[in-house]
Amino acid sequence: MPRENHHSKSGQLLIKVYAMSNICKGKTTNIEMNRIRIMASLVILALLATASFSSAQAQQPSEEQLAKMLKRFPEADTNKDGKLSTEEIEAVRQQFLKSRQRNRRPAAAAQPTQAGDAKHTETLASEFSEKIWASFDADALVPTEIFKVRDGVEMHYFAPATARVPGNNVAHLYIHGGGWKGGSPNGFYRWSRYLAEHGVSAFALKYRLLNREKGGKPTICVEDAKSGMRWLRANAEKLGIDPQRIAVSGNSAGGHLAAALATIEGYNHPSDDLSVKTTPNLLLLGSPVLDLASWADGSPNHNLNDDLPNTLAIIGDSDPVIPMTSMEVFGQGVIDAGSEFEWWIFPGLGHGLNAQNESYLTPKLMHIYYSYFNFLAKNDYVDEPLPAGDEVRTMIRQRKLGE
Repeated sequence: MPRENHHSKSGQLLIKVYAMSNICKGKTTNIEMNRIRIMASLVILALLATASFSSAQAQQPSEEQLAKMLKRFPEADTNKDGKLSTEEIEAVRQQFLKSRQRNRRPAAAAQPTQAGDAKHTETLASEFSEKIWASFDADALVPTEIFKVRDGVEMHYFAPATARVPGNNVAHLYIHGGGWKGGSPNGFYRWSRYLAEHGVSAFALKYRLLNREKGGKPTICVEDAKSGMRWLRANAEKLGIDPQRIAVSGNSAGGHLAAALATIEGYNHPSDDLSVKTTPNLLLLGSPVLDLASWADGSPNHNLNDDLPNTLAIIGDSDPVIPMTSMEVFGQGVIDAGSEFEWWIFPGLGHGLNAQNESYLTPKLMHIYYSYFNFLAKNDYVDEPLPAGDEVRTMIRQRKLGE
């Protein structure tokens, strides 16, 4: 490949890294910072790729490029001498290679099973696993379009490969978690794209975050979630979606915001058209914050009503942040409203089930996404999932209210 093409690619990567750093500066979660570091590693690799191993042709990153990298990623300077040495660059490269290794699709497990009197080995690989790994491993993870709802609020859109209902399609909105102070819609791009590949018009919400130091009640986050939902319904015709077929998912603080769309009356932005309802047509909640005793007006469990939709909830039964009792209360509210409540638990696990520090498809996430997909299929948002094996069933079990 010509040298100038390497430079072009490395320049584009630099732009992406610095843009991500500026967006996330001061409000990144550990997961987001890991993504930034991986992008930095890609930049370094691209720059090193321009260099020949011949001493006569060797070309190292310029001092200006190294200074910019060091400013953004000071932890790379392990000896704290204010410079990036060849050894430190190589260490970052090795870290990148290890992260790639972690994200590789695991080999199919093998389990001995009985077939009559003879034992044989049956792999646990499945069509579901193969397809979702192929999707999540694919490149070009870029939204079809990013819509500005208003200042600080965006809809990141993944258009369906083939809409299930052209011109009046089912839609899915994901609201990220992060304690209302961190996180980004980027973390669920792969899941959104996967749904789009299965005919869903998929959206991920970017909303304003609380100041990390000041904190406070997440009133602006509720406002932004409600503005986003109203924007989807108001623009349904233009987007080619059915305004009465919008599923909303959220994890942790994002689960609170998803549930708030169905329960909280107040905290509407002045620019909102209040005649447009915010209640989702389907809810999928991962470790959701539902009980905020110190903020009753913004607490879903304090504002249950008769319009709650069919809901799926997933939680670790040892979650130190989300009491199991809060799920019992919300679930009973859903049933009292005449809707279906489906509840799954991870025995012995706590919060952060959606964390992607180890891989973007951890065993926990495989279970979660399969449960989500099944629930969407049950409510006719997607076709039935492909056959799956133990990789989506061994860590999770269904729980009934009052159990």
